[in-house]
Amino acid sequence: GLPDTVRWLDLHSSDLHTDTRTGVTAPITDADRRMPLRLDHTAYLIYTSGSTGRPKGVVTTHRSLHNFALDQRERFGAGPGSKVMHFSSPSFDASIFEYLLAFGSGATLVVVPPELYGRRTRPVPRRARRHPRFHHPRRPRLPRSRRPDRARRTRRRRRSLAGGSARRLGTGRRLVDAYGPTETTIMAAISDPLHHDSTLTLGPPLRGVHAVILDELLRPVPVGVAGELYLAGTGLARGYHARPDLTAGRFVADPYGRAGERMYRTGDVVRWVGDPAGRLELEYVGRSDFQVKIRGFRVELGEIDAALSTHPDVGFAVTVAHIAPSGETVLVAHCHPTAPGTLDRESLKNHVAQRLPAHMVPTFITVLDEIPLTPVGKLDRNALPVPDLTRTGTDHQPPTEGLETVLAEHLSELLGLDTLSATDSFFDIGGNSLIATRAVARLGEHLGRDIPVRALFEHPTVRDLAAHLDAVEGTPDH
Repeated sequence: GLPDTVRWLDLHSSDLHTDTRTGVTAPITDADRRMPLRLDHTAYLIYTSGSTGRPKGVVTTHRSLHNFALDQRERFGAGPGSKVMHFSSPSFDASIFEYLLAFGSGATLVVVPPELYGRRTRPVPRRARRHPRFHHPRRPRLPRSRRPDRARRTRRRRRSLAGGSARRLGTGRRLVDAYGPTETTIMAAISDPLHHDSTLTLGPPLRGVHAVILDELLRPVPVGVAGELYLAGTGLARGYHARPDLTAGRFVADPYGRAGERMYRTGDVVRWVGDPAGRLELEYVGRSDFQVKIRGFRVELGEIDAALSTHPDVGFAVTVAHIAPSGETVLVAHCHPTAPGTLDRESLKNHVAQRLPAHMVPTFITVLDEIPLTPVGKLDRNALPVPDLTRTGTDHQPPTEGLETVLAEHLSELLGLDTLSATDSFFDIGGNSLIATRAVARLGEHLGRDIPVRALFEHPTVRDLAAHLDAVEGTPDH
């Protein structure tokens, strides 16, 4: 079923084996190539969808790969006696990392069968695991499931590299957190070896990589202040294949570099933080395209994820925005527990409320049995479940007869809901200051009394508001 537009090599063919055994073993030179090979020629083209949009082909040069291979060899200490596990899909640039780490140092590449790619169990050959110099690049989700009190201790020199946020780390392994868009040649920053009590950062930039954090006017932000990350230097890709418009929008002129130099706009929101040695490291906050407006405030969804992840029962958290029936934006957090069982949603809300302002507390929290992933191991946001946006609580409590029923009827109509629980918060379920003003005006006219807007802000549920109005003044007939 393969197309005949290219020549295919059958690895089981005896002719291929003969050609391989009798082939010239001397280094390839320009005389053997169709044309001379230069450092700035294309090394490979790999497609990436990033966080949004249709896939685009990133064109990477030999110069970028050479710089990265040198950093790898020095950083991880791989050599002819090392073994490197290979299990990343060739559609993911992590596969290039695995190739380079092995072939760039003379190490052995241990290829994992494709049918084991997606399993949660450790798909590593036993013989390789026992090797004293074993390098294990890992999927982003795997390190989160390693608990320090459950990890097997070992004295072997193992190195694990996580391409995502590792929250709980095992013992006896050197684990580093690696960050880098495909457009900056696989990785742009790597942390020092982490410990179970480490503060998780992206680490400092790699050799040959220049990182700046800028505000909306392309001005550098102070240390500790969040801004968008821009990357420049040797690792920068040439651009997107046959997409000059997209290339111009993401690979922009570098106002802090030499004439003609460019920098890549990552779309990632980060901040500079200091480490114990006095160096500056990058701390990830979230995505600039995941910023939303809640009750008039601009919110970084990554900040909410970080607050949720500090809860001891949460192994993974991601927050997304949904449009409520009222037309307003509400926050929905999806959490995966560290151990099987149901997370206490109210406990999680209280946990976040102690760390973030009220408008950043998720209205809805869902518990994930499994983290939905794309074929290359990234979070599949489109596969996240959509909760029932018509109520915030787990139990619907109908309003009692009288004032509660009147309040519920008017508020539910303004919010675009069929029903409203007596304990649902007006603002959590899609209300805002504008709707609140309309609500108190309508309620005041219906009840024949003045109701200040502040009353709804301070008593946002039907039950609390009814009790407050009764306490302030007796309710007239209606």
